[in-house]
Amino acid sequence: YPRDFAWVCWCEAGFHLLGVIEIALTLWLIGVSSGVLAAFIFESVNRLINVVFAFVPIKLGVDEAGTALLAQVLGFTSVIGVTLAVYRKLRVLFWTVVGLILLLFAYVRRHQT
Repeated sequence: YPRDFAWVCWCEAGFHLLGVIEIALTLWLIGVSSGVLAAFIFESVNRLINVVFAFVPIKLGVDEAGTALLAQVLGFTSVIGVTLAVYRKLRVLFWTVVGLILLLFAYVRRHQT
């Protein structure tokens, strides 16, 4: 179904665009001036880390080390890379907790009858 395929492509592109915007905004909020290209590279390498190290639980240490190394390659300090990685990890954990709370409410609501 070509129409469905196009929809999926647009959704994927939007997902990655929002990831680049998130990193650019995060860098701006922590006081780092960078361009969109740096945010794009950070996002691209983060996706690569997610795929290559999917077997590591919550990418413990891998994301931080990889992003710190990339930050140094891009001319930033390693602290900037670790900050980005920790922020992403906190964001994922936050939304995971929100999802679990919603599942709990749905379970309780369903079993109240």
